[in-house]
Amino acid sequence: MEHPSRVTFERIQADPTLPERDASVLAEFEAAPWLLPPRTKALNYTGVHQLDTLAELRSMPMGNLTRTVVVMLYSRSVSIVAQNTIYSMVKFGGVRNYIVATWDPDDLQACADLNLPCADVTSFLPTRLEEAANPTAHDQLVIKWMRTLLTANLVKQNYAVICSDADVVWTMKPVWESFLGFAAFVDADGAMPEPGREYWLTVLVHPQSEISIIRYCPSQRK
Repeated sequence: MEHPSRVTFERIQADPTLPERDASVLAEFEAAPWLLPPRTKALNYTGVHQLDTLAELRSMPMGNLTRTVVVMLYSRSVSIVAQNTIYSMVKFGGVRNYIVATWDPDDLQACADLNLPCADVTSFLPTRLEEAANPTAHDQLVIKWMRTLLTANLVKQNYAVICSDADVVWTMKPVWESFLGFAAFVDADGAMPEPGREYWLTVLVHPQSEISIIRYCPSQRK
């Protein structure tokens, strides 16, 4: 994947419709869609915010799994670091099938302005938030439960899911291949960090097997 170039960026500034006509221009900014004109029609997910529709649009087959998707949690308070997460995940981790989950109307609009594939997951909040813009301890707990309910909903629809926070940096390993290889190595249907470090979790789909979740401790490397 090419790095977004200043030359192409300036061409887009001069002609905002260029990405709609030139697929190579659009591909150059795949890891940084926020550098494209806001809410550009060049992206096939622009304006699609319903979770089921967006997941169907963005999911991809991986290995022996027919539907896989990465879900990243997003709020406008972490907008800058979220861009770093997405850039590293796409550029270095090779992820093309991510969606961004928002649970506040203003966050959804901010997400859409960045040209991200934004899903409104408000319906998965188990209770109302006290302060969406600056989450309290209560809100943080509610959001964690929301993430669990959201992931479970997608798994029930036969998606394999990686759920990520917005402050994760992905390195040169291919994300899906690494998780699938790790899960196969230990014969598990899911993986998550040790308690207190819930930066991501993975749940795979094996409809005819019992669900066995393993706990991954970074210090215990194979």
